[in-house]
Amino acid sequence: MKRNHLKIIITIVLIGICLILYIARYNMTKNRTIDMTGSNDAWRASLNMAIGYNSELVIKLVTEEFEPPSEVFVDILVKDESVYNKKLEIEHDNFPHSGIYKCYFDSIKYLEKNYNDVSVFVNFNNETITIPLTSIKIIE
Repeated sequence: MKRNHLKIIITIVLIGICLILYIARYNMTKNRTIDMTGSNDAWRASLNMAIGYNSELVIKLVTEEFEPPSEVFVDILVKDESVYNKKLEIEHDNFPHSGIYKCYFDSIKYLEKNYNDVSVFVNFNNETITIPLTSIKIIE
């Protein structure tokens, strides 16, 4: 009788240890960041994704050929499917003509799984600019 209790207790302890190791390993693989960047003649975009948490999109005007618009409409496409769109206003800092636009949004599973084919569309003044995010860096 005591042997049966001992076997049950040992089994429960082993299952508990296996469960703890699995949970710790699962959480460790989830903590990674994917940093994607891309640019064209006038714009540069950077999308930084903390897997399972949130993402930050930064768009910057890199030319002085024209005045940065006060607001732009941004659309993030993954494999021709829109996963995020929002109107962004220019960041107000010490350099008012810097042309920087930022936004933060929650993690999107489809974006996390298909990060190899991402483009950012910037719409302003009835003009659409496409910025493919081709430089991908994974930080673990």
